Amino acid sequence: IVAILDKAFAAIDQAKANAEKNLQNSRELFESYLNKVFANPGEDWEEKKLGECFRLKSGDGLTAKNMKQEGNIPVYGGNGIAGYHHEYNLSGSNVIVGRVGALCGNARHINENIWLTDNAFKVLDYKFEFDNSFLTYLLNYKNLKSYARQAAQPVISNSSLQNVRLQFPHSLIEQKQIVEKLDEISSESKNLEKVYQQKLADLEELKKSILQKAFDGQLTRNNG
Repeated sequence: IVAILDKAFAAIDQAKANAEKNLQNSRELFESYLNKVFANPGEDWEEKKLGECFRLKSGDGLTAKNMKQEGNIPVYGGNGIAGYHHEYNLSGSNVIVGRVGALCGNARHINENIWLTDNAFKVLDYKFEFDNSFLTYLLNYKNLKSYARQAAQPVISNSSLQNVRLQFPHSLIEQKQIVEKLDEISSESKNLEKVYQQKLADLEELKKSILQKAFDGQLTRNNG
């Protein structure tokens, strides 16, 4: 019985190791393509400081106590959705950037009515034409969190981002083509992640099932 279990578990462990490696590869697939796009800008791409491209402005303070949780307007802070409210202070298509917290520096393209707190920036007063999805990918590639002051609560100041260099194509058509490809790779990467995460869960279940059968004496009966 021990030999049977050892053999079965060795096979499962090998399969898990393969699945974990594939899971890691699927996660790196998107990052790799993102780097390829932005690390090799076209000759006709513009290069400007962030402060020359647009303005960043903090949202409006709203404490958890003052949120109206029965509302259906998402409240975005530095780390994503922090709660709900019955009013909004930002509408339409916008790019927001976390300013405070563990995920500060993350950029999101929002296309709905939201309340933006003062723990995040909104992008406004564009000096160049940007597709908002393209700009979101570009800002996330720039790893803005690296400009945070590492206190107990990481914080990014507006001034610390003003000189971040951004490279981008003038053409909105080219920006949209890049977004299309990045969306496609991102979706493919996420689908692969789900497949391998499910595979790992199935292998864990299989291990439990074999152990249960061993305890119930089924393995010896089947192999007797």
